[in-house]
Amino acid sequence: SAGSIRPCSLCHPSDSISCGLIEEGKMIDKDLLKILACPACKGEVELKDNKIICKKCGLKYPVREGIPIMLVEEAEKPKG
Repeated sequence: SAGSIRPCSLCHPSDSISCGLIEEGKMIDKDLLKILACPACKGEVELKDNKIICKKCGLKYPVREGIPIMLVEEAEKPKG
């Protein structure tokens, strides 16, 4: 179905874990993830649940059609 996350055969070839790398047939390049930084605090980011999450400040940036939207005004603030 559109918008659903499929199991990732690149990271998890033998099981059905959805790592978030593939959505709607689009893929986020692993090399791109290595060079991305949080625009708010310049912290390191990781991909989780189809969001780019800053490990330092906790902002969660959306991924739409396989494209990270790294705009502070689009980010979801951490709870708490």
